[in-house]
Amino acid sequence: MSKTITVWGSPGSGKSMFCCILAKALTRDKRKAIIISGEPGIPMLPVWLPEQITTTAVSIGQVLTSVEIDTSQVASHVTVLKNYPYIGLMGYCAGENPLSYPETDYQMVLQLISSAKKLVDYVILDCGSAMTNVFTPAAIESGDLVLRIVTPDLKGINYLKAHQPLLV
Repeated sequence: MSKTITVWGSPGSGKSMFCCILAKALTRDKRKAIIISGEPGIPMLPVWLPEQITTTAVSIGQVLTSVEIDTSQVASHVTVLKNYPYIGLMGYCAGENPLSYPETDYQMVLQLISSAKKLVDYVILDCGSAMTNVFTPAAIESGDLVLRIVTPDLKGINYLKAHQPLLV
């Protein structure tokens, strides 16, 4: 049975890097993982795959704005890493921004996560810091394990305090 791991926290805390390291550790025994980055403000595909910026034309935005989401559509929008063939990535492409697609629907995010779970052993949800982006609350709701990563300073502590009421 597939496990969903949600990673969220304060800006600059290393959430995306943690997701990459976690995926690498979880796939050592040839289990499969998908990292789904739902942060439209900072597209992670060009960061994770700089050599494929021009060749990667699949975007999570295309999936989230579909009429319906199924496993074949999700699978066709996953970019598999050359050096780590058991790790796939989904995210926004280079040049995309929060206005590149219509507003994302909460139910569509839940459908995306549900479909991804049918494809792999681990779905790792790399959330943005903003709880106003529907991806983050949907990911927190869907997670079998939710990890909060904050910076070890006053900024990180205040971020956590400010967002704690939103989790209720």
